[in-house]
Amino acid sequence: MKLETVKSFVLLGLVGLSLLLTLAIWTYQPKYETLDERSYINDTKLNGKEEAIKTIIEPLAIMFHYNDADYGFKSKSEEKKLYQAMQEWSLYEFNQQSGEGVPDTKEKVEVIFPEMLPTEVIGSLFKVENSDSLPNGSFDRIYILLNDQTNIEIQFYNTSSDQKVVANIQRTNVYDQLKEYMGDDTLLKPYLVYENNSDIPIYYPQGEIEMFRSTIQARQIDQEPLKNALFIDPTLVKQNPLGDGAISYNDTTRQMKISPNGKSMEFTNPSNTEDFQMAPIQVITASLDFVNDHKGWTDEYNFFEMSQNQITYRLFYNGMPVFDSNRLGDLTTIQLRNQDEFQYNRPMFSLKTRVGSKEGIEELDSDDVSEFLAKTNTNVQGITIGYKISEQPYNIFSLEPAWYIKTNNKWKELDELVIKKGGREDALGTS
Repeated sequence: MKLETVKSFVLLGLVGLSLLLTLAIWTYQPKYETLDERSYINDTKLNGKEEAIKTIIEPLAIMFHYNDADYGFKSKSEEKKLYQAMQEWSLYEFNQQSGEGVPDTKEKVEVIFPEMLPTEVIGSLFKVENSDSLPNGSFDRIYILLNDQTNIEIQFYNTSSDQKVVANIQRTNVYDQLKEYMGDDTLLKPYLVYENNSDIPIYYPQGEIEMFRSTIQARQIDQEPLKNALFIDPTLVKQNPLGDGAISYNDTTRQMKISPNGKSMEFTNPSNTEDFQMAPIQVITASLDFVNDHKGWTDEYNFFEMSQNQITYRLFYNGMPVFDSNRLGDLTTIQLRNQDEFQYNRPMFSLKTRVGSKEGIEELDSDDVSEFLAKTNTNVQGITIGYKISEQPYNIFSLEPAWYIKTNNKWKELDELVIKKGGREDALGTS
């Protein structure tokens, strides 16, 4: 056989082999292992729950006014039950009014919120025929007037501007429902009233109030899911110990800092430089979505403060706010820029189980508040009973009832404003 013939057969064989290899490559389907997306998603969750405007915004108090006196609930659970019933009311015929002050109707119910709210939330808190028709504005109190059995008026009142949004309540049994509370001393107790420099009534319970101190076992929140949620690419994040015992997580721009005791976290995203004024409803919805994304509501938290692009949701226990000088009671001071998180502070623990039985009774006396109010020269903006939280060894926290006063837009324990031994401060206005 000639050499040229052999070369032709070899070349033909190579061409055929090439075609077979090409066909094999085209038709080959490798078996890749499927990535379990659920494990990645779970790694960004804090085992908390999601909240909505309807559930995260609750009043600080509900007051009943009748027989020329003021009454509030003995039980926070009964107060919450009434508020949830109110949220089922259907409201209609909204209009805006001004210049009439607090309504002087003899029989009325007053709902007091801790901070101004935009009127846009009314459509989420209540049943509204057309939420797009709500007048623009804000409110921090609601009045339900009981001067007409068939036409119950509800007012969303702004104590700063004297503006109000007025509507009617559609349900026919509202009058009877609210009247049943009046005169029921098993549910209500007398309250004292103090009118501040703006002639806005501030209420606090009368007499001695007995409350229990509590000791709570906390659950430590895992840092890893929070790191995965807050950084764009967690694989680029570096962990660095700091000199004071704190831990810092960093990528090229963002930082998450864990406190030395591991009980709080500060997150900063300085790459977001656009800082324009957001509407209050945008701040509420953006912050809610942000925390919901990583299920960060690990305890009972309620909307509590808001200023410009910053919002605070406070920890509540037994229906009462929790305070602490180190801000352990704040879920967050979320500061937003361009509807994205710029700063985010939160506790890294969750209150889980009471340790033992109720430890003891703490007696709070309204006379202490009345004495302070009689001598103070500050503009008191609110009074409430809350819990002072303090950390103990072995991941234990103690909760002790105390009076809290809001002055200069800040809540402070009454004992901080009063010197127990040696008399009262000479300048109470410097708090």
